[in-house]
Amino acid sequence: MRVGISIGTTCATLLLAVAAGVTAPTQLVAQDPPGATGADPVQLDTIAVAVGSNLELTGLPRSVEVITASELAALPVTTVEAALRWAGSVDLQTRSPAQSDLSVRGGTFEQVLVLVDGMRVSDPQTGHFDLDLTIPIELVERIEILRGGASAAHGADAFGGVVNIVTKTPEATRGQLRLEGGTFSTVGGAFSFETVTDGGVGLTAAVGRDESDGHRDGTDYDIWRVRSRVTAPLGGGTLTADGGWAARDFGAQGFYASFDSFEETRTLHGVVRWDADIGPLSVTPRVSYRKHDDTFILFRDDPPAFTNVHDSRQTIGDVTARVGLADGVGFAFGGELARETVESNNLGDREETRFGIFGELGVERGVFDLVAGLRLDDRDNFDSFVSPSVALALDAGARLRLRGAASRAFRTPTWTDRYYSDPANVGNPDLEVETGWTFEGGADVALDELGPGATAAVTVFERTTENLIDFARPAGTGDEELWVARNVEEADFTGLEVDLAGVRAGPLQLGFSGAWIDLETTEDAAFQSKSSLRPLTRRVSLSADLPVASRFTVGARLLDRDRTGQESATTLDLRFRAEVAGSTLFVDALNVGDGEFLDISGIPEAGAAVRVGVRTRLGG
Repeated sequence: MRVGISIGTTCATLLLAVAAGVTAPTQLVAQDPPGATGADPVQLDTIAVAVGSNLELTGLPRSVEVITASELAALPVTTVEAALRWAGSVDLQTRSPAQSDLSVRGGTFEQVLVLVDGMRVSDPQTGHFDLDLTIPIELVERIEILRGGASAAHGADAFGGVVNIVTKTPEATRGQLRLEGGTFSTVGGAFSFETVTDGGVGLTAAVGRDESDGHRDGTDYDIWRVRSRVTAPLGGGTLTADGGWAARDFGAQGFYASFDSFEETRTLHGVVRWDADIGPLSVTPRVSYRKHDDTFILFRDDPPAFTNVHDSRQTIGDVTARVGLADGVGFAFGGELARETVESNNLGDREETRFGIFGELGVERGVFDLVAGLRLDDRDNFDSFVSPSVALALDAGARLRLRGAASRAFRTPTWTDRYYSDPANVGNPDLEVETGWTFEGGADVALDELGPGATAAVTVFERTTENLIDFARPAGTGDEELWVARNVEEADFTGLEVDLAGVRAGPLQLGFSGAWIDLETTEDAAFQSKSSLRPLTRRVSLSADLPVASRFTVGARLLDRDRTGQESATTLDLRFRAEVAGSTLFVDALNVGDGEFLDISGIPEAGAAVRVGVRTRLGG
């Protein structure tokens, strides 16, 4: 089966783009959108990203996108999950604001690793819960998205990409209040606060709630998010303690099968870390605990007929040490030990231990940047796995940068993949580990002639996958046939990504992101894939921000998508913002043209909607 573009077309397009000068640096320049408040423009090569590397590099020679807090303020969104919809090469498979799956570069929702401040929060039971986050958007400093595999840095599940949500560190005494309401009887809001004492002890805290009747019958939801952070000097370093809790009660009609279902989840997450210098070493030990409880009622009006209760626990301890070996040469090494358990009336009571050790070398010498890593992972019930990676960048001119990377990645089957069973789906305890390689190349340049800090990027990649896990059923059958978990012998994804940012036409600031994917697989045509082999084959987004007078801004976001097996669709979202007396008033017009696009479960996403709100800054 082949979908989308060919490798020849991909390479030809890349060469044409390079010849035309439409390329961009990995170290992109992110600027405040017109009319945005907040910090001065941020040059990303001054930010040490924690995604894709343990060296905290400022110039990782990989395809990395960073969405800053000021950029989040310009998006027509009020949650972290919704903001990911506008990241390049990301497929946010939204069933409702209460439940979304995340895909990068055409991978499955199980092939994306989600981190918060560099710590794993992906769920061991199922990737459906990876975005059960405890973080109100007010606490987000930036979102880092690595496109491509990164098991050498982060271990299992970092297959198609990695998303790292970086939360704010307290800097002053100030607060913020947000209130909003809109279509579908939607109401919501959040309150956040931060302070720092003279002794250097800092505190941030936030609570948010969103409630709605939903965009169709059976998609109502009630969501709470609570998060706090305490920082304090300790032993010559900094001690940080984070804690969060989230509750989601939501209608799940048609989410996983054609039934009027209901679901309740509770997420508790805490992390303690210490950052300090010990002699020549910079050391970061961390301990985290994540508790996730899920109650799934298959028939909302008849809970006794079929109700699943899954309680999963994940405890992780890790340590990373960094040292400078010479001028421009750094080395990081460390290890991770994790214990994962689940108690379930459906999956049974399960427990597994996993262990990983890694080393990573970074070299910045003259016009060359090199990052090479190697990691060994061992997990109960599966063979050990070695993940190598190498990435190289070359400054080929005053503004031109060439880069290439190769990495090996893996994913072990979740407990849901192996043991789940309901009237529509059945797992397979004999599933094998997914493995694969990602190869990518790109050419980068700054385009100052298109605007101060204007950048563009072109990347071509190929990801080979063996033993891809897919829930499938015989083609042409209806809901009476079960979706059964199986390994696909091989699936190869070839893609082209083009990104353009910071372009100015007078006061208008423009952006573009495009991704095209070609899929070749040994999946038998007699089988129908539920989701794993149904990637977006085309994803194109356009952004435009225009200041009107000194206190008013209009922003537009256009998204065009084409998924395997269904018709394409284009949606347009608008955000109108006005700064009034220390407050920001905003009006979001969502899916303005009322375009219809089916979610991953085959049901139309939300139609046209309106959201009106206000953010008021308190102090600071």
